[in-house]
Amino acid sequence: MKKHYCNICNVEIPAFDTSAEGVDRCPICRSVARHRAVLKLIQDWSCENPIHFMLEIGGDGAFFKEQADQFYTLDSSSSYVNIQGNIENICFCANVFDVILCLDVLEHVENDYAALVETARILAPTGKLFLTASCWDKRGPTKKPADAQLPEFHLSMSGKWDCLCYRYYTEESILKLVTDAGLNCHMHTLNYPNMAINNVNIFVASKDNLH
Repeated sequence: MKKHYCNICNVEIPAFDTSAEGVDRCPICRSVARHRAVLKLIQDWSCENPIHFMLEIGGDGAFFKEQADQFYTLDSSSSYVNIQGNIENICFCANVFDVILCLDVLEHVENDYAALVETARILAPTGKLFLTASCWDKRGPTKKPADAQLPEFHLSMSGKWDCLCYRYYTEESILKLVTDAGLNCHMHTLNYPNMAINNVNIFVASKDNLH
C-alpha cells in the first residue's frame, strides 16, 4: 500500500479524506493541501532564517504555532483567535513579523488592497508573507462571485458555510494586487503527491528581492 504522509502531524497515514478542495484532508489533524504546502515552504526558509514572531490572519494557528518563538492569531470576529482585530487596520507596530500567514482570507475582506498595505507595514524588512487565495483562472481580472459563477459563501472556522466571499482572483490579478501594495511577490507551485499536495499555488511576498 502506498504510504501517505502529513508533515503537520509528522506521521504516515493510510489515506487522505475528502475536503471541499479534493482528496487532501488529513484524518488526524484535519489540515488540507495548502496548509501542508505552506508549512513546507516555511520550514525550508526557516532553516537559514529563525522565526521569532509569526502572525496568522484568519486562522487559529493550529497547524503552524510550533514554527515560531511567539505566535499570534488575528481575526475580525472569530473566538478561535487570541486577538480580535481588523486586517485593514492591524493593531501592531511596523516591521514586527518574520512570517505572516494570510491563507484564503483576502477574498473575504471588503478592502483587500488596504488589508495588504497593512500587512506589508507590519512585515519585518527580511520577513515573508505566505498567501493563498481563491482563484477562478490563471489570467484575467478579479471577479465577483456571480460573474465567476462560483459560490458566494465559503466554509468558516465555525464549520458553517457562512463566510462571505467578495471576489475571486486569478493568479495574474493576485500577483498584481500584492505588487501594488508594495511587496515583491512570486508564485510557487508545489507538488508532493505523498502529502496530497498536487499543483498547489502559494504566493510568497517580501519587502526585499530575496525569494
